[in-house]
Amino acid sequence: MSAKHRASGQRPRGTRPGFTGMLRRHLLMVEPDPVFSALLKVWLEDRTWKVTHHTSGRRALSAVAALVPSVAMISLDTQDINGFELIDQLWRDAPSVPVVACAPHTAVGAWDRKTLDALHLRAAIVRPIRFGDLERTLRKATGSPLAVDFEADTVRLDDSR
Repeated sequence: MSAKHRASGQRPRGTRPGFTGMLRRHLLMVEPDPVFSALLKVWLEDRTWKVTHHTSGRRALSAVAALVPSVAMISLDTQDINGFELIDQLWRDAPSVPVVACAPHTAVGAWDRKTLDALHLRAAIVRPIRFGDLERTLRKATGSPLAVDFEADTVRLDDSR
């Protein structure tokens, strides 16, 4: 915390009480909806995430090498490139970046396990998004496998390991 913030009693934006100056986690968000992305960005930045938002999948791909995000959250509704193609290209360009797919509820039934495995998805989140689920999904995206229940039409992180 800077001297300015200590003197004023305020904490820096994006930090919680007890903040010790740790590095913020960096999320690359590709989301075409400006209202939805602005809401998510404010909410995540208040929870120590640094968020870089792109509405264009192609711009996100060109920026990923310089960003080195902790995790990428990719909407499947991107307008300039198919969401699955974007995820596949991101995996080829930056295989160490875990990818979380974000999709409308109606799209979940169309996903099969082979497609998810082929894209190397670490997790998926379905709209409408619950903020607690989003934070937990992003936090676990670097280590927990994906569990898909196609009969119940749900995608969740498998915490059994």
